Amino acid sequence: MNAPVTMPARHEHEAISAFQPDAANGQTEITAGKDTGANPNPGKEKTMNKTMIAAVVTAFATVGGAFVANAGECPAASVLSTPATFEGDHSQSAGVTDTVLAVNHLADFYPEYAGRDQRIRMLTIEPGGVVAMHSHEDRPALIYIITGEIVEHRTTCAEPIVHKAGEVAAELGGLAHWWKNESNDTVTLISSDLPRAAEPTHTM
Repeated sequence: MNAPVTMPARHEHEAISAFQPDAANGQTEITAGKDTGANPNPGKEKTMNKTMIAAVVTAFATVGGAFVANAGECPAASVLSTPATFEGDHSQSAGVTDTVLAVNHLADFYPEYAGRDQRIRMLTIEPGGVVAMHSHEDRPALIYIITGEIVEHRTTCAEPIVHKAGEVAAELGGLAHWWKNESNDTVTLISSDLPRAAEPTHTM
């Protein structure tokens, strides 16, 4: 997709370290260090952007005191055996900011996963924004909706699927789809996927 992308340098593995307790004030700080296979040098750790990290933590914690729920699915009566086609051109993204938060180069640690990366990103979709049509035939992903409400258009479903804050959408197999923010509020998502290492970092 054509969206501004912020990403870490790819020549080294970037990893978020464990939560570090702050004995002085009882608070917790999240730090990051370059991982080369050995324990990172604590003296070289750096504090990550707390706004982004807070969103990541929220994505895998709770929303409003409740655990995250599975997102809406296509109603059984609307599942299509023949992929649908959509009117209009949905090949270009608009109103989307795609920020790469961290990438693990799996081949460095798991030879059996050579050629794959493990990636986590934050996406913001402005009102009226569109995430371009794309496929997950070769790239599984999980999408967590942090804030807002967004509509998914799948080739395998005869009707749009609404995803709300606190839900998780699984993107697997031959799924092809595009998303649109049809609300008046900005939508924030967390995407976790396993792209091929050679893929552009902004692949949806």
